[in-house]
Amino acid sequence: MRFYFMDSSAVVKRYSVEAGSVFVHHLLADPSAILYASRLARIETLCALARKKKEGHLSIQDFAQIRQQFLYEWEFRMRRLNVTEPVWERAASLGETHVLRSLDAIHLATVLDWLPTIPMQKATAVSLVTSDGQLLDAARREGLDVVDPATV
Repeated sequence: MRFYFMDSSAVVKRYSVEAGSVFVHHLLADPSAILYASRLARIETLCALARKKKEGHLSIQDFAQIRQQFLYEWEFRMRRLNVTEPVWERAASLGETHVLRSLDAIHLATVLDWLPTIPMQKATAVSLVTSDGQLLDAARREGLDVVDPATV
């Protein structure tokens, strides 16, 4: 089994046509891929979809359908990780070290906090999936395997 931690820049690709969308569609369709995200990604994804509707990239009907699909997949396909007090503390440190935006620091801290809990006998690999360049660089510097869906 392969484990993936997806930030919102990756999750939103499932619901819009952009570079990396095909990779994310395949990832969600692959039953052997175990998908995780911070609970923060739910808020960020819903906000991104609402922005697309406001900017005219999604009709009201399309927005309603995509929102429903996202909430269904969030509930039944994604495993959600909590942002705990140790994650907040680690995010502050990572944000300073790597000069990250606050939400990116929280995503990175969440995945780093989660890694030691993975039963490695079940995981063939663990990857952070993001299209955010700063987060990709910081994750690499922290020793994580990263996947940018836009370049796969």
